[in-house]
Order: sequence, then C-alpha cells, then structure tokens
Amino acid sequence: MVSTKDLASLVELVEAADGKLILLGDPHQLPSIDSGGLFHRIVADDHGVVTDLADINQRQKHDLDREALRQLRTGNIDQAVFDYTEAGRVHIGHDRARTMTDLVDAWWRDTRANGVDAVRMLSGRRSDVDMLNHLARARMESEGLLAGPALETRAGMRFQAGDRIVVRTNWYAHADLRNGQTGTVSHVETESGQLTFRRDHDRVEVVLPRRYVDQSVDYGYAQTIHTAQGHTYDRVHLYVDQAMTAEHGYTGLSRATGETHIWMADPPGPVGDCGHLHCRPALENRIDTLIRQLSNSGVRPAATESPSAIHAMTDRELVDRRDQLARLFRDGPLNPLTPDSTAIDQPMTEAEVMARRSRWIDNHAHLVDEYSDVLQEIDRRVAARTVLWQIEPPDDLLAEIGPRSASLKPRGWDAAVAVYARTRLEVGPEVDLLDPAVRQAGAWRDIVLQPIETPAPTLRLTG
Repeated sequence: MVSTKDLASLVELVEAADGKLILLGDPHQLPSIDSGGLFHRIVADDHGVVTDLADINQRQKHDLDREALRQLRTGNIDQAVFDYTEAGRVHIGHDRARTMTDLVDAWWRDTRANGVDAVRMLSGRRSDVDMLNHLARARMESEGLLAGPALETRAGMRFQAGDRIVVRTNWYAHADLRNGQTGTVSHVETESGQLTFRRDHDRVEVVLPRRYVDQSVDYGYAQTIHTAQGHTYDRVHLYVDQAMTAEHGYTGLSRATGETHIWMADPPGPVGDCGHLHCRPALENRIDTLIRQLSNSGVRPAATESPSAIHAMTDRELVDRRDQLARLFRDGPLNPLTPDSTAIDQPMTEAEVMARRSRWIDNHAHLVDEYSDVLQEIDRRVAARTVLWQIEPPDDLLAEIGPRSASLKPRGWDAAVAVYARTRLEVGPEVDLLDPAVRQAGAWRDIVLQPIETPAPTLRLTG
C-alpha cells in the first residue's frame, strides 16, 4: 500500500546506505490510497526480482477457501464465484435494509459460537459499515450484553462496557495505538469522559481520554475493508455494494481462517426505484454482477503507464501499438463475427454472450483505456502538424498541390494538408509520398480536386 512518493523516499535512503529494499505485499489486495501502482507493475513485469509466495497459505483452513482464493488470483473469477455459490456462501437479499438485517442475524449466530471478537462484518463503504454497526449494537443491547453507565460522544455514539470499538487515529506514544486496532470496552467514566478498552491483539487495557474518544473511536462490530486489511478473523461476513472492486473483494474474502459469507442486495433498476417492467430493463443476474465486480480492478496505473508515457512514443510506436490493440479487440468476443469455440458444443444465449463480453471488457479495461489514449494522441499530433504545415507547407506537399491561393478551394487545400499530416504519421518521414507506387499519395492529393461538403475535422487557418 506504499505510495509512489513514499517509495521514492525509501529508495533514496536505501541507495544512500548502499542497502537493499525488499517490498512485501499482495498485488491482489488494496493498493495505495495516494498515487501508486508501482508495486503492481513491478510484480506484473517480474524481471527476475519477484518471489511468489502465493502457494504458502497459512490463513485459510478449508480447501474451498484456499482454492477459491487461488482461482481469484489467477483470474478464474467464474469458477471462484461458482464454488462459493455451490457451498451456500452467497446470500442475495431483496433490498439493502432486509439484507443487512439478515447479515446481522447470521453474524449474531456466529458470535454465540465463536465469540464477538472473532467474527467481523466487512464492507467497502463507510455508510454501509455505519448501518451494520448500529444494527449489531442494537442486537447486543437487546440481548443484555451491554452493561453499566453509557458515555455519549459529540457524534452521538453511546459506549458501554461490552461494546466493540475500533480506534481510527495513530497515537504511538500512548500504548502504541494504531488506526484499525479493535477491542472491547471494559469500563467508562461518565464524569471524566474516559473510556477503557481491552485491545484484541495483546489483551492490554488501554485508557482513552475524552478528546480521543470524541474524535477517533467508533463501533467495531463492522469495519471497512481498508481497516481490516492485514487482520485475521475466525469468520467474516462480507457485504458487497455496487462499488466493490476486485481488490476490495479479494481482501475481504481472504481475512478469515474459517468461513467467509458474501451478502448482496438486489439493487433498484436503473430508472430510480421504479419496479415496473416498463421502466426497469432486464438486469444481469446477481451472480453475474458479482463476477463482474470481482473482475474489475480498481488499481490506478503507475505513472509509467499513464498518457505521459504515450506522449513519449514515436509515431511508429504509436501506430504499431494502435494496430496491435485493434487486432486484440477484433479477435476478441467484442466482435460478433469472431468464431466462438464454445458455440459449437454449447450454443450461448444472447444474455450469456452479453455477459461474456461485459466480463471481457472489465478484464481488459486498462487496454481499452490505453487504446483510447493512443487514438487521442494520434489525433492530437495530426491536428498540431496540420496547423504547422498550413503555415509552412513541406516541399513534397507544395510540389503536389501547390501553395494555398485563391484559385484553389481553401477548404479543400486545408483538408488535403490534414490528410497529408495523417498519412505522413502513418508511413513515416522516410517514405516518398510523390512516388506513384505509394497508394496514400493519391488520397491526400485528390481531395483538392473534389468539392468539400463539410469542413475538415481539423484546425484550419482563416483569413
């Protein structure tokens, strides 16, 4: 999760000490919150410096969980979701409120068997975590597990002995408090506002002053996936919202030594909350939704993969990369004319074809973005050179169409310069466009002789 800026500082320190920097992490889990992506790129490129420890799994006890996580790591999302579903680990509710209520009921049953500190509810969004926490605390209160006086914070939260809490601010000088540490409240002082809790990982009793409680203490029955990364629980209940990404899902699914259960609500249709058939188009199956979300990476590309790297490409490199990506898309499932090996034995319905294409796009989203960036860079260079060559036409352009004058149609002359600029980018500077053997030569020459009905889609000089 180290950011690019922090990683650069570490590299400088290690180089100054003539030392060795070892990065340890999982590229399938959550990336840096700040600008990052370098760790994922290093692992993807390898270059002989990456040691894969994926086969050393010391957390999950059940073969089902080990195999499902392996399938997620290798990109076989369909099989992983199928395994979870067949094992009864995927629960789909009618709406958000009912699904969360059922989730808390299942959490409560697990806490009775494993202990309240061993079972955790996780979600990606803060709003979902807040609702789960309030539902869980209400259950604890109704069962008589919260005792003694209540300490109310400025935010309106009430803490009693027995409450589960999580701290949200690092305070190293005070018992080495760190963001994400959890524990159980053992005592509250209503007059001073102090709260004492027993920390989970070392069972140490820590006293928190009122100012820290007001600003940095929250309920800990449910947590965000970000605060849970790096922690281990006996059982996990993962609430999947519509913004869940592959990294959120993998991190949440890999926190438990025992069973992990997935909970999803059936979201409303795309037109408000309307439930009528005429205003609610057919939605994809919820299992397909889960597969799509677990396939959709939220890792931002490193700076070396950003458009700045595309700007540094030569014309030839740009054209070659465009053609390479175009072939990939043409030969993939996006092309309806591409033969499908599965279609012969098992014909696919239209819905299955669309779902397959959607998953393919999600799995190759970074390539789609790159293709768009390459096309935009080509158009940018053509437009810039068109303006330049309208001012100072190259010799071969002048030799073929002559200078811009009143005897020529101005719009036709400008359009010819634009086509010349694109042709020159495509074939390179060394090709003689006046050579009759070059097919592209006639394309930009003949435009001058033809009537132009619409303006050329490039910048043009006026006056």
